[in-house]
Amino acid sequence: MDWNMNYTNPICSDTFQVAANATDLLSYSPAARTTITVFLPILLIFGILNNIAFLIVVFRVRGMKTVTNACLANLAIADIIFLVTAIGQRLYTYCKSPIYADAAPIGLVGCELGNLTKSTTYLAALCSVTLVSMERYEGVCHPQRSHNRTGTKTYRWLLLASWLGALTVSATFIPSYLKYETVCLIWPEEFSHWPGTWSTCNPVERWWTIYTHVAQTIPFIVAFFINVALYVNIVRGLNASVRRARLTSLKDKNARLRNQIAWMLIVNGLVFFVLLGPYEILSLVKAVTPMGTTAVLEEIFKCLSYTNSAINPVIYISMSSRYRAAFGVVFLPPFGKNKFRKANNTSQNSAISSLLDICRDSQV
Repeated sequence: MDWNMNYTNPICSDTFQVAANATDLLSYSPAARTTITVFLPILLIFGILNNIAFLIVVFRVRGMKTVTNACLANLAIADIIFLVTAIGQRLYTYCKSPIYADAAPIGLVGCELGNLTKSTTYLAALCSVTLVSMERYEGVCHPQRSHNRTGTKTYRWLLLASWLGALTVSATFIPSYLKYETVCLIWPEEFSHWPGTWSTCNPVERWWTIYTHVAQTIPFIVAFFINVALYVNIVRGLNASVRRARLTSLKDKNARLRNQIAWMLIVNGLVFFVLLGPYEILSLVKAVTPMGTTAVLEEIFKCLSYTNSAINPVIYISMSSRYRAAFGVVFLPPFGKNKFRKANNTSQNSAISSLLDICRDSQV
């Protein structure tokens, strides 16, 4: 591959002579090359197909058009955009330059648009996950309020507000990448075909980087505690319903409903916050304390966040027979229609009586 190209008339702020034993510091390591050329493309394709399949199911299956699924569809859209931007940008820069983290192929505009898009979709995804928990809480403890037309319109406005809010907050991060700097590099003879410049997108002032790290982490922490509080209340309501159901014939149905929802909450919470948590914690630590080289840790934690965006629909599908049946309706019609109809009827018959019990118990 010929990398000896001239990007738009760069103005070098400095010139460095690269020693022969220092070229490895500026190039991709074997582990980084394997990650970018093998793992990330697979994850990108899987994540896009996975989330698109989920969107198709939600839009094509009539019984899947619920407020919860509207929030999950919103999450899937955010995940697709995030994966395409985050991984796509890395693949493009890798193909265009052998220098690690070289911003020359995308320029200042690419830096700004890429980071703005990634931050916006990340924050929108946080909001979507929280809205899912809120809607689930309303459905468990206040079903008569959550399933009316007013409640549906409220969540539509909340979804729109989440995107606008995410975009507004992300726009404040722009100064963190607004200073475009280019240095000239003089390579050893065997690397003479490599680009003679290396560009980076830096903050206009150092404190902008600190602000960005903190401002991205705070919503994650707030969302974590909100979701935990909602999950605790939902599980309490389900347990109260089970205790009440011991005197009725609905005991088995209530137990199955409680176990399914409880495990779904646990798995969703663990996967989402465990996969995103390490990178957010690292960002916060970097903002408040001086740290040494964290490139390896940062790369691992980024891959975890990419994985989270790729597998979210799998979690919902694997934990719900109704979702599996809905996928069967779209992709395996002869097999899926009866399965979805049966799952839908069972869900409605057992859930209505169970949730009404939960609502009564929660008001005691």
